[in-house]
Amino acid sequence: GAEGAEDVGLMLSSDQPTLLRKDTKDAFQWRVRNVPYPIETYLITADVETHEIVIRTTNKKYFKKLTIPDLIRAGIKVDPGSISHTHANRTLVVSHKKPQW
Repeated sequence: GAEGAEDVGLMLSSDQPTLLRKDTKDAFQWRVRNVPYPIETYLITADVETHEIVIRTTNKKYFKKLTIPDLIRAGIKVDPGSISHTHANRTLVVSHKKPQW
């Protein structure tokens, strides 16, 4: 019945990548869950014109633009040298060091 269809939908969506912003004391940080690709698959770049961090994969399976309203409010551009990323347990973690305000 209808309940079975809902269950299938939930199972399918549980494999979709999910994005969560969770800042640390020293960095603006995002976690993308359910992305199982090797770390070399991810291309993390800074678009200083649009103030965005761009996440893309070489296999074209994931693409996302991240903005940091905190920096935009302060008139500070995204700094490519402040961006780092790690990958473990199907989760990509992208960080941008916080500036010295």
